[in-house]
Amino acid sequence: MKKFFLQIDPLLSSYTVNDLKPFSTYKFRMQAVNDLGSSGWSKESNITQTLPSAPSVSVEEVKVTPVSRTNVHLVRIFLVNNLNKKLLFGDFL
Repeated sequence: MKKFFLQIDPLLSSYTVNDLKPFSTYKFRMQAVNDLGSSGWSKESNITQTLPSAPSVSVEEVKVTPVSRTNVHLVRIFLVNNLNKKLLFGDFL
């Protein structure tokens, strides 16, 4: 598990963590530090998952097919211009 230590302005009531990897899971913990010392670590946050990265090629076609009342099959077809080829990606959601 990779650990990051950031010093943040104590007047902030929220903070956005930047440069996270796309479609990755993270947990967070906090610790306060001042002139008197350090607090204990907070409990771990719930698992947070970042969004997938945006495609680097144009989407030519999207097809969504129901699989059940709560799931769909998503198919995306990308046109790769410099290769003059189409790429097919499918996900069950």
